[in-house]
This record gives sequence, structure tokens and C-alpha cells, in this order.
Amino acid sequence: MNFNGDEDYSRNHDGMAQFLNLYITEDSLNTYIKEIKDLSVLTAVLEVKSRLISQEKHALISFPIETILNEVSSLRIDEVCLVLRLALVIQSNNLQYEILLDYINKNCIDINDSSSLECVLKLFQVAINLCDLKSRRKVFDKFAATNQFQKVICSLLTVESRNIINFITVHILPFYLKGNCFGSSYILNFIWENTQKSKDLSMLCSLSQFFLPWNTSSSCILCLVNLDEFWFLLQDCLTNSNSIIQKQALYLLNQALYAVKDEEDFTTETKIIAWNRKCKVKTQIAMQNLCILFDISREKQLHLIEPSYQLLPTTKILHSSWLMCIYKILLAHSHNAVSSFAICDIFKSNQFEDVNTFKMIIQYLLPVLNKVEFTDRKEIWNGFYQFNERLNSEQITLLLEQSIKVTWIPSICYQFYSNLLHCISKRNYQSDNLFSIIENITTGFEKLPHKFIRRGCIDLIVEFVERQLSCNKFDFNNYKIINQILKRCNRNNLHILLQNKISEYDLSSEKLLEKLCNSKNACTEEIEIVFEIIKLVPNLHEAMFKLFIERKFNLKIADRVCMILYEHKQYRKPLFPYIIKRLNNLCTDDDGIIIDLFKLFILTNDDETEMKSLSENCMKILFVDRSNSFEVHIAFEIVNTLLEQNKCSNIVLDKIDDILSLWKEKFLKGIKNSSANICVLFLYLYCNKEFFKSSFSAAEQQKLITSEKVLDIITLFEKIMDTESNIVVPIIFDNLKYLFNLCDDVEDVLNFVDICVNKLLEIRRTDQFKNAIENFIQSMFSNSKVSDNNEAVINKCTIIAWHILEFAKTSDDAAYSLAKHLRCLFDINPRVIIKFVPIIVELLLFGDILKKDQRAEYIICQKIDTDEGRIVNENNPNFRRLSVRGQAIVIINNTLNLLLEDEKTKIVDKMISLLIEKYNVHFNRRYFAHSKIHMQKLRILQAILTVHNYVKSQKQALIDLLIDSLCTESHQVSVKFFIQWILIGLLCYDNQSLSIIRSKVESTSKVHSSTIIAFVPILYHIALWRNDEEFWMNLFEIMLPWTMGAHFNLRLYAQEGIKKLYEVAYQTNLSLITKTFQDSVDCITKVLDRTERKIDVIDQYVFNDFNAVDNYCLVMIYYYIPKFTNVTLDEYENFLNIPEFVNDCKGEIISNIEPYLNSYTQISVKSSEDDLLTNLIQKKITPWMESFKSENSNKKIGSLVVVASLINKTPNLGGLSRTCEIFGVKQLVISSLNIIKDHEFQSVSMSSENWVDISEIKIDNLQSYLLEMKQKGYVVVGAEQTSDSVTLNTFQFPKECVLLLGNEKEGIPPNLLTLIDFCVEIPQFGVVRSLNVHVAAATFIWEYTKQHVA
Repeated sequence: MNFNGDEDYSRNHDGMAQFLNLYITEDSLNTYIKEIKDLSVLTAVLEVKSRLISQEKHALISFPIETILNEVSSLRIDEVCLVLRLALVIQSNNLQYEILLDYINKNCIDINDSSSLECVLKLFQVAINLCDLKSRRKVFDKFAATNQFQKVICSLLTVESRNIINFITVHILPFYLKGNCFGSSYILNFIWENTQKSKDLSMLCSLSQFFLPWNTSSSCILCLVNLDEFWFLLQDCLTNSNSIIQKQALYLLNQALYAVKDEEDFTTETKIIAWNRKCKVKTQIAMQNLCILFDISREKQLHLIEPSYQLLPTTKILHSSWLMCIYKILLAHSHNAVSSFAICDIFKSNQFEDVNTFKMIIQYLLPVLNKVEFTDRKEIWNGFYQFNERLNSEQITLLLEQSIKVTWIPSICYQFYSNLLHCISKRNYQSDNLFSIIENITTGFEKLPHKFIRRGCIDLIVEFVERQLSCNKFDFNNYKIINQILKRCNRNNLHILLQNKISEYDLSSEKLLEKLCNSKNACTEEIEIVFEIIKLVPNLHEAMFKLFIERKFNLKIADRVCMILYEHKQYRKPLFPYIIKRLNNLCTDDDGIIIDLFKLFILTNDDETEMKSLSENCMKILFVDRSNSFEVHIAFEIVNTLLEQNKCSNIVLDKIDDILSLWKEKFLKGIKNSSANICVLFLYLYCNKEFFKSSFSAAEQQKLITSEKVLDIITLFEKIMDTESNIVVPIIFDNLKYLFNLCDDVEDVLNFVDICVNKLLEIRRTDQFKNAIENFIQSMFSNSKVSDNNEAVINKCTIIAWHILEFAKTSDDAAYSLAKHLRCLFDINPRVIIKFVPIIVELLLFGDILKKDQRAEYIICQKIDTDEGRIVNENNPNFRRLSVRGQAIVIINNTLNLLLEDEKTKIVDKMISLLIEKYNVHFNRRYFAHSKIHMQKLRILQAILTVHNYVKSQKQALIDLLIDSLCTESHQVSVKFFIQWILIGLLCYDNQSLSIIRSKVESTSKVHSSTIIAFVPILYHIALWRNDEEFWMNLFEIMLPWTMGAHFNLRLYAQEGIKKLYEVAYQTNLSLITKTFQDSVDCITKVLDRTERKIDVIDQYVFNDFNAVDNYCLVMIYYYIPKFTNVTLDEYENFLNIPEFVNDCKGEIISNIEPYLNSYTQISVKSSEDDLLTNLIQKKITPWMESFKSENSNKKIGSLVVVASLINKTPNLGGLSRTCEIFGVKQLVISSLNIIKDHEFQSVSMSSENWVDISEIKIDNLQSYLLEMKQKGYVVVGAEQTSDSVTLNTFQFPKECVLLLGNEKEGIPPNLLTLIDFCVEIPQFGVVRSLNVHVAAATFIWEYTKQHVA
């Protein structure tokens, strides 16, 4: 180690100076200096000359430096700088100093090459360092002024090279500015302006002493603390996402506060920082706490941040912008608990009365609130409601406007607006643009991807609009917007809203009718409202009729007038000619009102002549090729309506076959320009005719259609599905059942079914899929052939059911429809269930585990029905999902009640066999609460429990499986409960039950105490069903040793079981038991009385009130026990909305379990694991370095330099020394070599300091040292967490590397972060904040060593 290198060097040169002074004259030495060409020799001689001058033995000389400057190059620049410094020190005048400055000026301006520029800057550093003499200072100032060098420096500060900027900042500017050289103010202003633009605080941190007045003797030139812009910049950077910028800003904030701490009165223009004598202490404490919050809030671990929450209230006396900053940081925190705290605190706060501040906090708040994790946080939404209650009208408007800009996730959207709109309605809030805002909110609702929540949100809007209208006066303009909102919400209740307000409207019949006469467009909001008003005012109808007769209205207005008037009998006859005329005068731009008019005409008219006239006109349209598509559409609509109302004339009935033949040919040929609606209407008419569904005699409806006709229909259906819009698919599938019902031979229909399945695959991601698959399943499972036990159709249905289950993987609707229609099938034909057992098993286990966003949506779907006062039904996707299992359960339950015993046993054995297979898939697989395996096991066991009473051939296999599962697997509470229940049911009448359990437990290796505990309730309940004293004696002999076992829980449960059994024995007069075990039970009772810990609530229920037989009902199996055992809500909640489950409920059973449910607030869900027995022996190992050959034993692994100058704890440095020695680190850098002599250091270092190259670099010199190492080709790596840091396991260390370690508390300071090439962090998976700095350093060093080991 070079402990005394500088002293030796000094001593050697002093000796040489003495020698030369004795034997060489001054003139000879001066002459020799001027003749030397070799820089290394010149350096040594100039050192001697300098010594002699300092000893006043030689005088200064005049020595030209041109030859030295000629040697300038990137390779020799450090050597040149050293020689120049020595050469200029011994000069007798400033001429050579001026030559150096001229050289710098000439080369600095024209250089574009960064390496050459670095050379010039190093020369400039030499020039600045030699400004100590007044004469040189004058020369330098003159040079700087003449050449405007301050501008040159500023231009250099804008180059892209970070190394150049760092060099100027560290080596040049501190000396330049400290001497207050010419242009210093200009440079500082430039840096400040540039910092404001770039938000890069690096230079401010490095040169902070020139911007902030640290003390009275400070060299501060440009004081920033009085500038509002400075504090606002810090706020901006404190909330920056870049952690380096955050750290720099916090450093400057602390420095700035320190700089002004002694001021009695201090304020900026905007009072962003302000105090007077009275509040100085309180304000400074608040600012200090604010700095702590800024620092702590960057931590990731919750246990570090939570204690700092108590500091937040103290900061609320500060300018609101500081509070905004800390809220912004907390809201953006990665941990949701921190964001949640910030949200709740904002909702409680009264700090945001200023409009701009309120708008800003809302902009920060809403995107953070829009997280799925906050869906069911009651404290947030309760706080939000109270927050809304305190807002004024302007703030509510701002909140509504800002909410429109958020792309809400469905669950949060409903929570947000249900609270906000309800609160607004309650306060009778009014605003000029309220309904315009509501319209924009409605636009956002229309984009929500979840249909049910979207509908719930739209219901909120409608309810809100209705409430607002009931409270506000009639405003025509508002009603125009409201009408648009209601139409977008698919609501047609504007007339109801108007009815309550019509009295407030200044009615003027002339003005209203004038609006109609003058309007050219019938679809404007204004005209629609006028029509709604007219409907409510019958007095206007007569005047309107006169205008109608006089043809004062345009065609579309007239259609609507006709609709209103036709509701009244007195106008119908005069209006008939208009209707017939309109049929012959249809336009392509006619809207749906004309269709409604024709339907109204048919529904309200019984005149056969008029019906005949209308029918004949339709026939003409349908027979004429020149008819436009809208005319055809209207004609088909009218004909279909006539058929539905049985008002078709015989002429029309006679011509229908011709019409259908004509249009059938068109569709088979691939008709062009036909709309989807025409095809749909044609299919309705075609199917009505072919399948005798309406307007045909009962005799016709009983006819079977021929095979040729079936093929004809199928060909048409195929062609239409291939060529027309998918909108026709549900209609074709709906009519598939009629094909089955009326055909004689099903083979062709079954072939068509395969085509239908392929079509379902094709449209599975379209809007038509839901209706299509519903109609398809209904047609397959509800046709007469299935009811009649047609084997071919039933076999096809089983195949189709498997296809549908594939669809069900992405569509709950498919599974729901299948389960619903299977139930209908089995209600009619229960014996067919044997073919569908595998399908039923799949349905019993149906449903994926809900993901985070799905769970949130589940909660909101339930809330929507609750808020609207509805019982959850099939419209709710949650109900539909759970109903798949519910329907399957009801199918099994109902079907088994209808079958004979042998049939039941056959079906149940097949089911149990399949369920055992399913269970074995997950056997001995570790699982967690609410995981997929957990839910699958639970559902399998529930299904087994539902049918276990009928199992026969699979009984022993089931018993063996469940006992093995208890003995070898770790179970969630719910799974264990159902295993116990099933085993009780299977073994309670088995004479060998005790020996079966005993032998299984004894034969299982490593039986854990929890396994035995699980058997205690089973044995207890089996005993309750056995009035056999011999059985009881054997049971007591088995259980008594457990009461004294080593495991506390086993003792507790065994004691409880023995005590309960004894009580039953006493009540049932089992005298042998009571006499034999009385003393033992007395002792056990005393022990239990003194034991504070009791068995779990659920086990209390098992021992006290549970009955395996009496408790057997669907609602207990599928609702109460899952609820009791802390299963997720979506797994059981909606079973109570299925009537069969509620009807199967036994009141006394529920009354027994409910007290336990009330006291059972939470069950700790744990996965018990087998004890791990390890035989780990600590031993000393031979260092792996010894595996190398002896000649490499002293070889360093690489060129790793570890810089630990920032570390201040001696034991950490001692340990680091030891680590560096073991892994062959090239050099260890510390802040003081005196630490090595410390006893605390040596007790940890284990003499490693004797073998490690340790050098000293003070903290103040670290900037220069790191720059110097970078110039030597080293890459600087910082052990620091930043937003840009890379993980250690992915980082490739360069061979020549400087590892910079941070301070134990503060880490790496901001002024050094800009010098780091790479920030690297150790991946962390635990809760603790970070590693000890020595441990972290050892991890880095080992990773480097692994990568570069020879």
C-alpha cells in the first residue's frame, strides 16, 4: 500500500535539489532547462528548479513554452499539463501565461473533435489554477473580456458530450466563478436559464455555492432563494418521474432552506416560501417535515412510508403548491396502499378552495382513482361522497368536466358516478351547461366494454336526468339535450318527463304548429320535443289535422302527424288514403316512423276492404323487380304483420307461395343490393309458411314435411348463411327446431347441424353470437325428436354439447344456455341423463377463477342490482356464470329424485368415477387460497357430496382417495371441511370405519399432527351414529393418547373431542364409557377450562351443531359452508338467487349456523407444510481461488476499483476490505487512511488491509477523481436505485470498472450521479428496504468476479 507515497516523493526531490544546488550553478541549470526536449526529463528538472526557487536559492527565469504546447495530444495531455504548470510557476513574467491563453482561445473556438476539446479544457484548467497572483488575474480578466470567453464557456456547456460538461463543471467553473472572473454573472445566468428550460439540475447541484448563500462569507453570485421561479422549478423536479432529478431537487431544497434558515422574515413574491418572526419556527418545522416526506415517499416498502403519514398534517400550513407536490408523489406511488391514503387524505382536506389548485389536484387524482384495486375500498368511496358534499357549484362543474377526460375502467366508472351524481341530485346542483356535460359523460359510458356495467351507468344517467328535471323549471333547450341523452340511452320516456312539466310551458298552439309547418327536418331535437308536447295537449290535434289536410307539412313531418292523429278513432278514416298513398310513394330516405305507422294502421284497423287494399299494394311491390329496397322492406314488414294479426286476405294467402318462390330464387342466385333487413323479413315469412307457424290451419301445422322439402329448406339456409349478413344466423338457428319437429328423416338435418357449428365458430366474436348460440342450443335440446328419445339426435346432442363447452371457455352465455336447456330436456326425459353425465360433470366444475379486474366487475354487477332494488337475475353476468353450476346441480338433484335406485346408482357411480379422475389431477399439488386448484377441488367435493348417498361401486375408491388426501395433502379450510363431511357420510354406517382410519393413518409415512386433527371431527360424528359401546371403547383408546401428544393443537382437539364424546355417552347412558373414562375426562375438562386458546369457530360449529345428515341440503353445501370457510363471494353468493336452492333450505339448520357466521369475522387461510428436516453443517471451506495454479495465486481477477469514500461506518469498511481481498479487487478507495488503524475496522477486516491496495480520496475530491478515472478509460458504475437503473443480474460489467458505493443513509449524492455511466440495483423480493452497504457491495463484487474470472 502507498501510505506515504507523497512524503517519499517530496523527500527525494528535496534531496536532489540540495545535490544540484551544490554541484550545478544556477545559470547551468537554466540553460539546461531551455535545452531539454524530453517532457519526462523536463518535468523532473522543473520540479527541482521549483524547489530551489521556493527555498530562495534560485531566481525566477523566463522560459518559452511553445515547445511544450507542440506536444499537446490526447495521449500526452496530462503530462503536458504537469510540465506547463511547473514551467509557468518559475516564470519571471506573465508573457508565457499570455501565450497559453492565446493558444487556448485559438483552439477552443474552432474545435469540433471532443477529444481535442478535452485537451484544450485541461490547458484552460491549468491557466485558471495559476490565477493566484494579482498580475496573472489581471491578464486573465483582460483575456476573458477581450475574447468574451464567458460566451465560449456557455456554448461549451451546451455540447452533447456529458464528459465535457462534467469537466467544465467540476474543474473549471468552481475556480472561474470563485475568483469572480470576468463574465461570472453572465455564466451563472446562462446556467440558470438553461436549467429552467431543461429541468436538469446537475449544474445547480455541482455549483450550488454560487447560487445559494450558505453563509455570510459565501461566494454566492446569483442568489436564487428570492426567486419564485427557483422554488417552482424545485417543485416541478420533485414530482418528476426520474429519480435522479427527484434526488437533485431534494438536495437543492435542503440547501436552499439551510441558506435562509437564519432569516427572521422571509418571503417570495407569490409567498411560496414565507414566514415572519411569529411563525418562523412552525414554518421551518413544516418545511423540514416536508423534506422528510419527499425523501421517504420515494421508498417502495409500505412499513417505511406509513409512519411518515403523521407528518403530513403539519405541512398544511405551507403554500398549497407544496401539498400538491407531496400528494402527486404519493398518488403516483407504486404501492396502492400509499395511493389510497393520499386519495382519502385529499377527500378529507379543505386546502383546495382556489379554483386552479382544485383543478390541478383533480387532474392528479382522477387517473389514480381509476384503478381496479380501489373498486371495493369503502373508505375511499365514503370519503369521495363526503368530499362531493363540501364542493361548491364551480368545483362540481370542474370535477364533472375533468371526469370526462378519463378513460374509465368499468368498475370504477360506476362507483365514481353513482356517488357523484347521487350527491349532486341530493344538493339540487344547477349549472347552465350541466346537461351538455351529462351528454359527454354518456358518450364515455357508451365506450365501456362491460355491457352490464355500461347499462348500469346509463341507468344512473337516466335516473339523474329525471331527478334534475323534477327539480328544475322547464327549459326548452335543456329538453333538446335531454332528448338526445335519452335516445342514446335507449329510453323513450321523454313524454313522461314532459307530462310533469307541461304546465310550466307557455303553450302557444300557433307557435308550435308554425314550427312544424316551417321545419324541413323531422328528426331535430326541437321538432321531436314539439311532437311530444302536442301528444300531451289534445286541444292542438284538431288544428293540426286541418293543417295536415291542407298539406302544410312536408312528408316526414306529415308521417309523424299522422301517427299522432291515428291514435284517435275520429281521424282514422280520413287518414287511410294518405297511408295507401305513402305505400306507393316510399322514398329511400324514409325513416322507421313509416314502418311504425303501417303497423299501427294494421293493429287498429278491422276494415277488411282497407286491409285488402293494403295487402294488394304490398303484393305489387314484392312482385315488381324495379321496387327499391326500402319499398321491399316495408312490404315484407306489412305482410309479416298481417300474418301475425291474422288479417291477411285470401288473395294474399294464395299469393304468398309465389312471392316466396320468387324471392327464394333471388337469394339462391345471390341477390344484389338486398339489405340484411329484407333477408330477415323474408326468412320470417318463409319460415312461418314452411313450418305452419301462423295464419294456417291446425291440420297444416301437424303435417310432416318431406325429405325433399327438408333439403330444399336446408339449401336455402346454407346459401343465405354464406352470402348474407350474420344477422340472419340467429333466425335460421331458431327455426332449426321446426326442421327437427316436422321432418321424417333426421339425417339431412343432422348434417346441417355440423354446418351450423362451423358457422358458430365463424361468428363467435361477433354481436350475433349470443343470440345465435342460444337459439341453436334451444333448437337442439328442445325439439320433439329429443323428447321422443330419437337415438341419432340424442347422440348428436352429446357431441354438440362438447362443442358448446369449447365455446364456453370464452363465453359464459354458451355454458348458461347449455345448462338451462339441458335442464328442460331432463325435466321431460330424465333417463337420457346417462348419456350426458360427462357433460354434467364439466358443468358442475364450470367457471374460471376471476382475475383482479373481473373480481372488481363482479362486485359492481352485484351492486348495480342492489342499488336498483332488484333481485339478481339472469341479466346479471355473475348470476349467469354461477347458474351454469346451479342448473347442473338442480339437474342432478331433480333427476335422481325421478329415477329408480338402480338407475341412480349407475349414474352416480359414473359421476364419481369421473370426479375422482378430476381430483387426482390436482392430488398432492400445493395450492393457495382462492386459486384455481382450490376452487376445482372445492367444486369436485361439493359435487361428490351432492350425490354420495347413491354411490356403490366407487364407494371404496372414494373413501381411499379422501383419506389419502387428508393424510398426505395440506388443505384449505373449505376443502378439508367437505372431505370430512363426505367421509362421515360414507363411514358412519360402516362397521370397519374405525379400523380403516386407524390403519390408513398408521401406514402413512410422516403423518403430520394436523392430519390427525382432521380425523377427530370425523371420528366424533361417526360415533354419534353408532350406539355400540365396543366401538366407543376402541375410539377412546385411540384418541386418549392424542390428548397428551407433543403438538398443542392435536392435544386441544383430541381433548375437545373426548369431552364432547363423553357428554354424549352420558346422555345416551353408555355406562361402560362413563365409568371407565370419568377420571380421564375430569382431568381433560380441567385442562380445557384453564386453556386460553380455543378451537376454531368452524370446529366449534362442527362439534356443537353440525349434523352430517340433517344438514344435507343444497343451500348448506353451496352457500353457507363456503361462506363460513371464507371462500370468495363469486363462488357462492348468487346461489341464494336460484329458487331451487332456497326452497331446499331447512330453517332450523340455518338458525344453527348463523350465530357462528356472525362471530366468525375472518379465517386465517394457511397452507400447512411438512417440517423440513435439514442436516446443514457449517464448515470452513478452501477459497475457490486455490483451485487455480500457484502462479496465478496473486493475480487480480480484473481491474475493479471499489470507491467507498461515502461510507462512514467503520465496521462496513472493515468488512468491505475483507471482501475486496478475497475477490482480488484491484483497489479500494476510502475517505481517510486513518480508519485502517481503528480497532473496530481491524476486528472485522481480519488483517485484509495488509493485502489490499487501499488509497485515500476525500469526499470533496470525488468528482475530480471519478472524472480522472473516466479519462483513463474506466466505466463508473453506481450502486443506486434510480428510474433508469438496470438490475444486477442483467448487467455486464466492463473489465475496467469503478464501483461507486453510496452512503449508508443518503446513498450517492446528486452531484455525483451525473458522473455515473450506469446505475445498477440488486433485485429485491422481500419487504425490507435494502441491504447493508457492505453486503450490497459484496454482491456487486461477486457478480463482477463471476463475469471476469480467468
